[in-house]
Order: sequence, then C-alpha cells, then structure tokens
Amino acid sequence: MNNNVGSAIANIFAVVWAGIALHAAQAPLWALLAPALVSATLFALKLRRPDQPRTAEARRRIGRLVAMATAAEGLGIWLGITLVVRAGRPDLWACVLAAAVGAHFLPLARWIPAPRYYFTGTALMLSAALGVVLPAETRDVVIGSLGAVILWASAASTLMQAPVSPGRPERHANCSGAAVADEP
Repeated sequence: MNNNVGSAIANIFAVVWAGIALHAAQAPLWALLAPALVSATLFALKLRRPDQPRTAEARRRIGRLVAMATAAEGLGIWLGITLVVRAGRPDLWACVLAAAVGAHFLPLARWIPAPRYYFTGTALMLSAALGVVLPAETRDVVIGSLGAVILWASAASTLMQAPVSPGRPERHANCSGAAVADEP
C-alpha cells in the first residue's frame, strides 16, 4: 500500500463520515457534493506529489498490517454495536464506530510507521468519548462532522510530508520496534 492508496481511503471515508453528519442533520442528498469536492481536491493534490518509494516487500508487509488492523476494526465494530444494542443504547452506534475506527489507526501508526495516525486514531476515539455525553439529537451530526474533519486533516498531512529522495532507503520498524532500512 502506498500513500496514495491511504490518502484515497481517508478521503473516501471522510465523505462517509460527512454523510453520517448530513443525514443526521436531515440535509438534502446533494449536500454530499461539498464533502466529495473537498475529498477530491485533497486527493488530486496528493497525486501531484511524488509518493514514497517502497520495495515490493515493504508494500506487501504494509498490506498485511493494514489487513490485520482492518479485520480487528471490523470485529470491534461488530462487538461494540452488539453491546450497545443489547444494552438498549443503539443511539451510541456512531460512538462505537468512531472508537473502533480510531483504535485501528493506533497499531498502524507504529507498524507502518505513520506517526500522523496517532493523531488520527486518538482524535477519533476522543470524538467517540465526546459523543457519549452529547444529547442524542446532535450526537451523530457532531461525530460525523468530526470524523470527516479528522480524516481530511490526516489526508492533508500527507501533502506536507517531505518527499523521500530516490537514493535514500525507506525506514520502518521491525517486529521489535527497532528502525531498519529496506535494502535497495
């Protein structure tokens, strides 16, 4: 997986979070054009920047890590939704979603490594915690809006990343957390 794929995913899900907010606010469907335009613009800007060069092995390793984190995220969402429904609080579904999505970013921040994901994950989990104390009438609007803004901020942060020079090997953490360089 490269930064362009990660940026595309963040921008797509930012539109999903904005859609949650707009649906909760009873906005018309065409209102989704604004968040879609923001995401399309951020992604187009990302495509204009050189991507980090990665070896085939590094791309496979990152793909496996993302798959594991995403599977755990899906399980967390399923368990969380099951628990809030059984507890008679289905109105907390967006909190569960934000917490699980946020939690899935934390191991990726370390494993890839992508330090910006510490911010992304923590901010999403804080928005979930905030949602628990908000009135049900505004909860989904606030959590959806925060989710969109957080993912847009994460995607935009890749635009500020210095491009990696072609001669410099990529660095990542091995299983023990020690930094290692890929062989050219």
